[in-house]
Amino acid sequence: MIGRTLLHYEVVARIGAGGMGEVWRARDTRLDREVAIKVLPAHSGASPVGQERFLREARAASALVHPNIITIHEINAADGVDFIVMEYIRGDTLATILTRGRLSLTRVSAYAGQVATALAAAHQAGIVHRDLKPGNIMVTSSGLVKVLDFGLAKRVNDTETGADFTTQAALTIQGTSLGTPAYMSPEQALGEPVDARSDVFSFGVVLYEMLAGHPPFQATGTVGVIRQIVHGAPPPLRDVVPDVPDALVAIVDRCLAKDSAARYASAVELGEALRVATARTVIRRAWPWRRVSRRVRWGAAATLSVGILAWTVGPTLVRVARTLVVPATEVADEDATPQELYRRATEGLRAHYRDGNVDTAVAQLERALQRPSPPAAVEARLALAYWRKNVTRPDPEWRKRALAHAERAVSTDGQLALAHMAHGAALAASGDRDAAAAAFARAGALEPGSAELQWRLADLAASQRDLTGAEAHYRQAVAAGPDDWEAYGKLGGFLYQQARYPEAITAFERMRDLASDHPRAYANLAAAYHQVDRTDDAAALLQRALEITKDSLIYSNLGTYLYFQGRYNEAVSAFDQSVALNANIYQRWGNLGDAVRMTAPGSPKMHDSYERALQLAREELARTPEDTNIRSSSALYLIRDGQTDAARAELDRVLTQATLSPSVLFKATLVAELMGQRAQALALLQRALDAGYQMREVRAEPDLVSLRADPDYHRLAARFEKE
Repeated sequence: MIGRTLLHYEVVARIGAGGMGEVWRARDTRLDREVAIKVLPAHSGASPVGQERFLREARAASALVHPNIITIHEINAADGVDFIVMEYIRGDTLATILTRGRLSLTRVSAYAGQVATALAAAHQAGIVHRDLKPGNIMVTSSGLVKVLDFGLAKRVNDTETGADFTTQAALTIQGTSLGTPAYMSPEQALGEPVDARSDVFSFGVVLYEMLAGHPPFQATGTVGVIRQIVHGAPPPLRDVVPDVPDALVAIVDRCLAKDSAARYASAVELGEALRVATARTVIRRAWPWRRVSRRVRWGAAATLSVGILAWTVGPTLVRVARTLVVPATEVADEDATPQELYRRATEGLRAHYRDGNVDTAVAQLERALQRPSPPAAVEARLALAYWRKNVTRPDPEWRKRALAHAERAVSTDGQLALAHMAHGAALAASGDRDAAAAAFARAGALEPGSAELQWRLADLAASQRDLTGAEAHYRQAVAAGPDDWEAYGKLGGFLYQQARYPEAITAFERMRDLASDHPRAYANLAAAYHQVDRTDDAAALLQRALEITKDSLIYSNLGTYLYFQGRYNEAVSAFDQSVALNANIYQRWGNLGDAVRMTAPGSPKMHDSYERALQLAREELARTPEDTNIRSSSALYLIRDGQTDAARAELDRVLTQATLSPSVLFKATLVAELMGQRAQALALLQRALDAGYQMREVRAEPDLVSLRADPDYHRLAARFEKE
């Protein structure tokens, strides 16, 4: 096979082989990436049963796009060879890792939690793996777990989750067993029908082996092993590992119960037990597990994606960031003139992200106003300082003060461009966009070359859904201020929201180069890197940002990174930090609600987080009622919180708008799918993809597990993946 080409895949090296096929490393010449290709063995290809099992693996795994399950790119045939194309994973199997000895409790918790979340996603979709073992669990160098080989997977009618699946024809002869003997459940070893509880037993075997260093059932020969599984008892885990926590012993014992009715009903319930165990043990690292909520209760598994539990691109609001904190000796100088106080405040605001700088600037400008004959620029700058406080922590009081000072600045000096620009900013923050446009026009007539004015005009155009005009103004801002980090940050944020991630990266990298001490420059770039699969680079940038300062947006993006890694309890902790630092932004509360939903669905904390997000979103909508981004987010929070009718009303209002961004269209797709409107969901998904939304995000969206099993989805996906 080495050197052979299957369609546009060049086979490079052999990875391994198993009962269901040989696996080869290959290069996708079309997309220039490494992939793994599983080829159906020649002896199996001649058998209809073998071929159907092979096809079933692809179907089962492709319906389960999940961070802890191997991604299937496509299934195809060429030159008489049937093959599956999968993501190529660099790492070791858990079987290889276990040959090096027992694992620490920290590593056990990390690996077991991720395996449980993968199985939970499969069981939620009505799929039983039937061959879970260390050899089918891959661990990357970063500790990410991937469950492999769904060659024996079987769909069942899942009454526990409410999933309505048609049972496929059995591909085994009645009374025979498939799987690996040492990891089979008793019912599987006896050739009896199996369900999700069989995977729970296999999970218990793997968990026992990770803790003890050897499998629980050992005997000479396959028959002896099966006899032990069916009739024997494993050595008590406490005798083998005296320091194992009681909660883990209880989990292992329940998983290994001979009677399937005595086990956890599925990995969903198992995941809950792992969460509780975490709280009771001395393991310091949070368990990276995922609890998948029941479809009958919530509509679908919780989600993570841009626009849902999203990476946030933060506002970048002032010009060049070179000055750090205004020296205390200058602040305390009561003899300074209004002009000197104005200069110091302006310098401080250029480094607004440093703790205390905005408040210090406000104090200096307020003091300048108490001096005789302060210039109108003091009022204008003070208006912009209060405007900034409102951006950071939205509050009606800041908007009121910004507008009052801006109006006084205009009335004092109608020829001052800064006064009109401050007036426009205050009016826009209060929701009066027509008046804001008029104020900005007056500022432009006085100072047409202002980079700040151009990005403010762009912000206004974007709020009115004039995307063409917004982009033109953002690009004019960059041209007018080639060394202005804020202009690049604004342009990058716009491109990011349009799912134009490579272009956004270019803008954000320039922003970082111009403002190397600005933490949000790193947080923004991390968000964009994540969208193009540069997750390690994203993690490094977030750590760089945290080295500089604590910030709500940075913790929000850190929480999103942890969520994508499957570390859900840690994600909740990061989102808690985010809202503690800034409790006035609806997205932060929505992120927290989504993460809590993964660990404690239906809990008061989940409901409270969503309710707070919705309350803040309603306040925003009162000022900008046609903001489709806020309204589509509200629809998602409502449907997740069980408020279907309200979610439908919000979705209907969103869809009345002619121009919708890719992320808004994708959120609308999810709301429609969660409401059971499959045809509408597919139509909206096509619109999102046409607008530039990433197929990568679609494939990684757990809320779309059921939709991805629809033939119409596969026809749609094939079109965009080819493009």
